[in-house]
Amino acid sequence: MLDRIVNYLIIVCLFQQLQAVKFWTRSARCDTQDPEAARFDLCQLTPDSVHVPRLFVTIRLLKVPVTSIKMGIMIGFASIQSMPLIDNTWDLCAYLAEPKRFKSFGRLFEYLAPFSNINHTCPYNHDIYVTNFTITRRAIMPLPNGRYAINTTYVLNKKSQISANFTFDLEN
Repeated sequence: MLDRIVNYLIIVCLFQQLQAVKFWTRSARCDTQDPEAARFDLCQLTPDSVHVPRLFVTIRLLKVPVTSIKMGIMIGFASIQSMPLIDNTWDLCAYLAEPKRFKSFGRLFEYLAPFSNINHTCPYNHDIYVTNFTITRRAIMPLPNGRYAINTTYVLNKKSQISANFTFDLEN
């Protein structure tokens, strides 16, 4: 019985700690290096009533089909670019064809997938969107207070095409 009470108290304490996490949206910037290949129709990071950022992105693909997509992502403190928490590049088409091969990317992708139409293997002959993507408390690893940056780059059909960068503040 005592074990159950202790477990319950631990869960309550953890839940209370997670509830204290707050986000403040700072910026969203989406750029196209080749406006003839792709453009952003929408790039917006907005907070909701409880300080949770919500991301909305629409990428219009103008040169289709897109048969190759490489995605680079860097997540870290906005003020310290030389010390990222995550800094990696993945072949999105290879991941979609064989998800078990890319376990590290799989966790990130599984979190994003319900908010996006990136749900099939290449080629892509349609626009790509992310709607109402939310960074929730369950997705956050323990992080100190501070301003964070998420920088992404995308190489479409072996040419650098687009980038999307976001910053937000985190308070525990």
